[in-house]
Amino acid sequence: MNVLLFSGGIESTCLAYMHKPHKCLTVDYGQRQAAGEVRASQNIAAHFDLAHEIIRVDVASLGSGQMAGKKTIEGAAVPELWPFRNQLLITLAAMRFAGDADVRIMIGSTKSDAAHVDGTPAFVEAMGKALFMQEGNVELVAPAIDIESIALLRTSNIDPDFLDMTFSCFQSEYPCGRCRGCLKNESLRAMYYAERPTCTSTS
Repeated sequence: MNVLLFSGGIESTCLAYMHKPHKCLTVDYGQRQAAGEVRASQNIAAHFDLAHEIIRVDVASLGSGQMAGKKTIEGAAVPELWPFRNQLLITLAAMRFAGDADVRIMIGSTKSDAAHVDGTPAFVEAMGKALFMQEGNVELVAPAIDIESIALLRTSNIDPDFLDMTFSCFQSEYPCGRCRGCLKNESLRAMYYAERPTCTSTS
């Protein structure tokens, strides 16, 4: 079973479009933008005719930075740092599908996510080994981890209009237009629209 951790952002949307996973999984872990991620992921999954599921586990009390509405921990490389976030999300996905045979969990990390330790190839490899050691039937993959987000967009050949449904804010259920997530979303969409000004897909 192929399971995509799906936030409704540009990268995970491209992977959903390209790989057509058996299940798109969105996790509400108490982040400030949870409602926006859930809304976007539900709409996009429905548009692509993909099965979608939501897990709700509130660990807001353990978060930090913009996504938790708290002070960022000392030494954080970026203001939205939430310690062990990817590890948490991957673990929850693995727990949810532990009873299924041959589970393949896909995450949308790209090269720029190396600003976070849990967005690096080394983390994905280590986390994948830990999952396999514990259960044996869980694989972790990050198909775009060695390329930039704009390269993923180009590779996906996704219709530019689909990007209007994506959501990437780090601090609100509606795009704030100021955080790194919103600015990155806006920049990627602008670059891709400039390259692909007309719709070319009917998927």
